[in-house]
Amino acid sequence: MKPKLPVFSEQTPLLQSPFAKLGITGSPVEDKLPSLEEPLAKICGRLILKKEKAHRSGKTVLIVTSFSPKISKEVINCLAKEAKIACGCGGTVMDREITLQGDQPDRVRKFFESKGFRVDGVR
Repeated sequence: MKPKLPVFSEQTPLLQSPFAKLGITGSPVEDKLPSLEEPLAKICGRLILKKEKAHRSGKTVLIVTSFSPKISKEVINCLAKEAKIACGCGGTVMDREITLQGDQPDRVRKFFESKGFRVDGVR
């Protein structure tokens, strides 16, 4: 049997960062995400909301389409993440379309209009 390592009472496991000596600040994920405010102010356009129920076991989803080609996939992913948080629902991004679960077009419309987009489609 191996001898046990001594545990010192001075160490508190949750207060010490194992990466403190590396000198890294910020999160690597946050550094990769583009800032949404500046680019969207210049290239916002018209979005279309579609409501679908077919082939989804009777569940309603909202699909946000027609993003401008100037908007990168990373920005669309960030918009989807923020929309999911704002609407309190799940969703995904496929082929430059954001699919949001649930039937809440008012919340989705309000979110994208607050970002500067003109939203047409489901009322």
